[in-house]
Amino acid sequence: MLMLVCSQVLVAQSEVLLKAGYQPKKEYTMVTTIKMDGMMDISGAQEMMDQLAASGMTFPIPMSMANDTEVTIKTMAREADGRVPATMTYDKVSASVTMMGVDQVIENPLAGTEIKGWYDEGGKFTVESAPGLGEQFSAEDIQNLMNQVQQSVEFPDRPLKVGESFTQTTPMNVPIASMGSLTMKIEAVYTVLKIGNRVAVLGVEMKVEMEAGMEVANAIATGTGKGECIYDIGAETITATDLALDYTISMDVQGMKMTLKMDTKTKQTVEIR
Repeated sequence: MLMLVCSQVLVAQSEVLLKAGYQPKKEYTMVTTIKMDGMMDISGAQEMMDQLAASGMTFPIPMSMANDTEVTIKTMAREADGRVPATMTYDKVSASVTMMGVDQVIENPLAGTEIKGWYDEGGKFTVESAPGLGEQFSAEDIQNLMNQVQQSVEFPDRPLKVGESFTQTTPMNVPIASMGSLTMKIEAVYTVLKIGNRVAVLGVEMKVEMEAGMEVANAIATGTGKGECIYDIGAETITATDLALDYTISMDVQGMKMTLKMDTKTKQTVEIR
């Protein structure tokens, strides 16, 4: 009998069925830290470059950026139609840039924002209201962004064994109020590295493409990265992510071409209560 039980446990842990969803009557705290370090170079008309040199600027310029976000999601009891009402609160959204020894804090309109809505049985979130977003974002903007992200989250409908992979493509087209729009495509290849102790370890390899068209500038970015994430089988949630991404941004601003080469480290944890 003991041999049979052990055999069944081993079989159960030899593969994993990945799902994405939020369970009712839970509180999820998602903490994301992004740190970027790199160099910025500028080229343009000789007269403009001479003026920059005369002001004491030398190129390339070292720069760093940091972004810290903390989001709390509280889910209520499941309703008769299967929906799970939820409140999403951006408890902390801070960003800063350091360039030429000068620190600059960037304000974010999402800080302190509370978004109300519900999750359906497939784990997709629908925005019901998002007061206090100001002029830069609207509830419709937030819903459009979530729709594009969630529609692309398609885990395989079959269990995966160690060594098996799947590809997830995330296309986005985000309006930036009256300033313009941002299009992005993220392709991630997930590979099951290990299954055990109620979690699955997934390796990640990513490719990122971005293009932004705004009144004051146009930008193109490409990048590649890799890392790992931890999937909690019981909670049906990725509870830890650790990624490293190298990318290059080319931007045309008022007759100058700016090139940024950045190394990015992203860490995210999800605590469930």
